[in-house]
Amino acid sequence: MNIILINKEDFLSKNTVCISDSRLVHIRSVLKIQKGDSIHVGITNGSMGEAILTGRDENADFFSVNCSVPPPPPVPVTLVLALPRPKVLRRILQAIASLGIKHIILVHTFRVEKSYWQTPFLSATALREQLVSGLQQAKDTVLPEIQIEKRFRPFVEDRLPLILQNKRGYIAHPYTDSSLTICHNKASVLAIGPEGGFIPFEISLLEKAGMYSFSMGPRILKVETALSVLVSRFLPF
Repeated sequence: MNIILINKEDFLSKNTVCISDSRLVHIRSVLKIQKGDSIHVGITNGSMGEAILTGRDENADFFSVNCSVPPPPPVPVTLVLALPRPKVLRRILQAIASLGIKHIILVHTFRVEKSYWQTPFLSATALREQLVSGLQQAKDTVLPEIQIEKRFRPFVEDRLPLILQNKRGYIAHPYTDSSLTICHNKASVLAIGPEGGFIPFEISLLEKAGMYSFSMGPRILKVETALSVLVSRFLPF
């Protein structure tokens, strides 16, 4: 954890914050700060800065906060992601948040088991927990938006074309000969299927919506590995 996110409900006054939940364990057991010490903080969906420990009791720490530094720029990618296995989902959400993607669309595909949609990891609280973990790792404050699409065809035919307006669309597909050109800092939509890939019918629908299929080479990668490799192509440098 390289930054502590603070929320509006943590503020006692304009510049005074009280932390008394699970973040307190990290502050006391890992950071081990004492009165007068400072830590890196960020206001959720806001600016970043420092907080100085001004007081402490048995159940809470009190900080004076000064946040004026903007968060890092987002990666200009909308990620369309076939819903992963529940245990993998948590890791992937943390990775997505830490990489700087701010719009995630979780979709159902032929190779996604319907039971995946019943996982408690899709609750609003569980999703936020993983996203916050990724942001705190990467020193970012802006929570990604998550969109749930349980019906693939209506999403691709009715909503995806609007999302693609003024963006380039790419489909990670291991069974094509086309490669991905460098697209740094270009507004894009990136679709990544399950580990078995999208089926041909799904590829056809995505391409009709205006997306382009490409291959990363002969190796079949796990979703979390492919995600990290692909998003690096879109980083703003």
